[in-house]
Order: sequence, then C-alpha cells, then structure tokens
Amino acid sequence: MMSINKNLVVSLFCGIGGLDLGFESAGFEIAVAIDNNPKVLELYRMNFPNTLVLCRDIGDISAAEIREVIQNKYPDWDGEIAAVIGGPPCQGFSVAGKQDINDERSQLVLKFINLVVELNPSMFVMENVPAIEWKKFSNITKSAIPLIEEHYILSKWLLTASDYGVPQKRQRAIWVGSKFGELAAPVENEKKFNVGEA
Repeated sequence: MMSINKNLVVSLFCGIGGLDLGFESAGFEIAVAIDNNPKVLELYRMNFPNTLVLCRDIGDISAAEIREVIQNKYPDWDGEIAAVIGGPPCQGFSVAGKQDINDERSQLVLKFINLVVELNPSMFVMENVPAIEWKKFSNITKSAIPLIEEHYILSKWLLTASDYGVPQKRQRAIWVGSKFGELAAPVENEKKFNVGEA
C-alpha cells in the first residue's frame, strides 16, 4: 500500500472508531488502530474494514513498534504522522464511577501523551470526561501538560456533543496539540439534533 500524499493517523484506544470516523471524513487515513478489547475491535473492523487493527494494551506497546507496523503497511512511508488520536480510559475520572485518584487506568493518559511525543505527529487530539480537569486529578495533568507543552501548542476545550451535530448532551474535555500554533475552538452547528430526529 502506498502512503504518498496521505495524511496518516494513529488511533489509540480506538474503541469502535468515533474519532476515526471524524478524521476519515475529513480526508485523513487511519494507518493503524489499537485497542485491547477484542469484542470492541470486532465492531471497529466492521466500521473500518480497510484499517490495520492491533489488539494490544497501550501500556505495553512502544512507539517503535507502531512505527514498524506503519512502515510494513506503507513501504514508501516517509515517517510523517499527521495525527495521533484517542480517548484514554475515563473510568477513573468519571462522575459515574468512584473517581479514585489511584485508579491505574488514569495513568494511561500519561502513556498516551508519551506515545504522542515519541511518535512526533504534527498534531494530536485527546478526548476525555470533563473531570480530568478537576484539581483532584492534578497529579495526572501536572505531569501531562508540561510534557505536551515542550513539543506542542496546547488548546483545550470543554465541548458539548449536541452543539456539533451529535444527538446527545454529553460533554467532553478535548485537548489538541499542534506544532502549527494555537487553534480556535470548533464552530458550533446552528442546527441541534435530538435522539428522535436521529
């Protein structure tokens, strides 16, 4: 497969591919999608039959391994990655859970950021629940944000899905790191959709 003139994306914690669909719709190509849940990946493969999928734990995979997989898929690859995208587990932060500051899954935010830095894409997008920004979780953010800001210009927003054409009122914290400068928040849709309309 050829990679020339393609904007390649690495999807971490890909789930069934919500972020991937948005990037693919915008003209990017998902070079590799990684998640550790085989049942979820069955659905992902149905949604993205042409994407290379790895059933791996993000905590146990290296940037070198990911780069090797991409190189094998695209022999002419120039080494450039347009974006790394993902939604690390939110259970440790979520108000629907115990909000345990010692939940080991919350440390995967740092693993995500470390992989971003090592993969060196032009940009990254990370989504999570709004509580990730709360002071009680500053042990995570105080480590993550300085590391990001050594390599990227970080833009952060709290966005409500229904403002962007999604029929739900779910809020998400969105972190976008770019090598090209600070980014403006996305423009909201004028039309709001509810579940019945969808």
